[in-house]
Amino acid sequence: SKKAAVKDEPLVIGGSYGPSAILLPSVLQTFMKRYPHVRPQLQTGSRSKIAQMVLKFQIDLAVINERPESALLVSEPYRWEKMVLFVPADHSLARKSKLELSDILRFPLVVGAAKKTDSTLSRMLSHSAERAAVRIGLHCNSPLAAKAAVRRGIGVGVAYEDTVKHEVSNGQF
Repeated sequence: SKKAAVKDEPLVIGGSYGPSAILLPSVLQTFMKRYPHVRPQLQTGSRSKIAQMVLKFQIDLAVINERPESALLVSEPYRWEKMVLFVPADHSLARKSKLELSDILRFPLVVGAAKKTDSTLSRMLSHSAERAAVRIGLHCNSPLAAKAAVRRGIGVGVAYEDTVKHEVSNGQF
């Protein structure tokens, strides 16, 4: 029957790395309690990969950290995300009560983007006089990889606040 076919259809939701790790699990938990007959599936990838999946009708809706590049997609802001810098708790910067940009730029940065041109940090600093002083130590395509790199001392991490909130609250960063 048509009703049974609709009931068995999954709701495929796409998310870029940050929303898939932080936001979507809690939203999906609430959704699943309210609509137990719907089988949601979560697809995670880069912002551009998720946008392509929407355009190819492989996913029904998506949550990404920035506006999609394609003019064929419509987007609405859900909430603002705060970018933060993070270091291990025993790092010299963690002991300072006040930081200047020059303090931070003494260290390489670990950014959560596979390419420098895609990184939020690069876009944020594009008009800054200090842009030339920025050293990218490592590009990571997942928050988990960026956190591991920072733990290993590769550099100062740059991420969305929700990505590192747990580690900050338990004293790791």
